[in-house]
Amino acid sequence: MLRKLLALLTLGLLVLGARPVLGHDEPQTDASHLVPTSASVADLFLIPFQPLPAQEDVSPSPPVRTDMRTTWGFGARENQFNETILHAVQSAWPHRGLVLPPTLFKSVIATESAFNPQAISATGARGLVQLTPDTARRFGLSLQAAHDPHRAVPAGVKVLAEKARAIVEPARYHELLGRRAEDCPYAARVAEAYQLLGPPSPDECWPLVLAAYNGGGGTVLRAMAVAWERGLDPRRWENLVGDPAHPQDTPLYLACVEIYRHGAAGKYREMRHYPEKVMRLYRSH
Repeated sequence: MLRKLLALLTLGLLVLGARPVLGHDEPQTDASHLVPTSASVADLFLIPFQPLPAQEDVSPSPPVRTDMRTTWGFGARENQFNETILHAVQSAWPHRGLVLPPTLFKSVIATESAFNPQAISATGARGLVQLTPDTARRFGLSLQAAHDPHRAVPAGVKVLAEKARAIVEPARYHELLGRRAEDCPYAARVAEAYQLLGPPSPDECWPLVLAAYNGGGGTVLRAMAVAWERGLDPRRWENLVGDPAHPQDTPLYLACVEIYRHGAAGKYREMRHYPEKVMRLYRSH
């Protein structure tokens, strides 16, 4: 019923000349891994992701707090990489329409590796930003280089940008995978939802993007598609997580089953908590 009502409302808007909103994409690199502006969230991702050339004349970004020093309790290493993080965000994140505060990305690093450049996860993800071997290779990094903060942190920023693109432009997700649109029907369903509801607001984006950094853009898009099929607003993270006391029928759990198979239960728990872990640190700064 909700979708029918929304469809009727949208038809009325189209008659009045309203323009539908596009969605976007990113490669499915599971287990690799923002504060709003007044511009449209979608505007940022209508251009290919590239670091902005230093000489390019672009509109000034909204002010971002660059005081990076934190007291989160991670010891001496906590503030060792502040300049590296700040430089990586300024050089590798496209500052158009959506700002990545450096301290937010620092919160991601804290959650991923506790600021240990030599960290190696049980699945082989490495370094400060926990690049998987496949993701490291895709960005031209050896396994050894994944432990180098000066090389790994910029790659991590780019990975996060790809996850954001997956959430904001689902209609083009297949392009990033090198596949046909019909191979990613779940992404098409999310794009359909955006046409009716509009794209996620910045506040709605962040949990989705952060979860995608942890568990893959394809996982989050699949969960969003399930939520939409059930008549739920797929832009709202709580609709994907559902009732944690009964997770087996939640959109996120079902998506995890499709991607992680027998590891779905553990991945559901990890992804459910991940965005709040990151945002809790960020808000405490």
